[in-house]
Amino acid sequence: MDLSVVIAAGLIAIMGVPHGALDPFVAYRSGLVNNLFTGVRFISIYLLIMLAVVASWLLLPELTLITFLLLSGVHFGRDWRQIVNWQGLGYGALVVGLPALTHTDQVAQIFSFLLFGASPDLSIQVLQIIAVVGALLVLAELRRINGWQRAEIVALMLASVICSPLWYFVGYFCLLHSPRHLVDEIAKIPQQQRKKVMLVTLITLVTTLAIFASVALGQWHKAPDINAFIYQLLFIGMAALTVPHMFLLAWADRGRA
Repeated sequence: MDLSVVIAAGLIAIMGVPHGALDPFVAYRSGLVNNLFTGVRFISIYLLIMLAVVASWLLLPELTLITFLLLSGVHFGRDWRQIVNWQGLGYGALVVGLPALTHTDQVAQIFSFLLFGASPDLSIQVLQIIAVVGALLVLAELRRINGWQRAEIVALMLASVICSPLWYFVGYFCLLHSPRHLVDEIAKIPQQQRKKVMLVTLITLVTTLAIFASVALGQWHKAPDINAFIYQLLFIGMAALTVPHMFLLAWADRGRA
């Protein structure tokens, strides 16, 4: 078992769960939740989307992986939606795709785990195309990007070369994407509600980690390859949590537009 994979998974979970635990507040602020009925409806739909993502990945892993990569590029582009055109799509695509250019073999190995041993060639090619499109879109808008933002792009490019794909993602997700989202959403929470929201976030974090730990412990001894199992649990679980989160933020953005 690769301990670094376990540590990386833990860091992503610790930063990622609070990142999504604010979704009920986002739903409330966006008008999706305003009473008990709409709250139950929101949670039910959220859970159904999560289950649909897991089922889709188990039944159609390649299609689901490629779709998740495309959605991730769009979602991560939100970080720069106020900086460049196309809702920051170029930035998001570059972030998602860089490791496929710098560490193709390692990404192929991870994808083979996520595809349950099937060939990752098509998924790799799609991710490389995403990276190239992202780079071209960012280059086309260099005039709109200031010095700090250019430094961020350079840092991401260097990280994609120096770090393994997993740790590149850990760095981006834990140091840039998740903190930005948390700061942005917490700033929108009225001061008198913040303690309550933080308590809900903490409860959600502990509950989610407990569920993932239970699944891991329950299936650990059955897995023929422990590292493959950890990658599958991490990325399929992350997709299940992230897809409804992406849809919610897209809805919230639509409401503000």
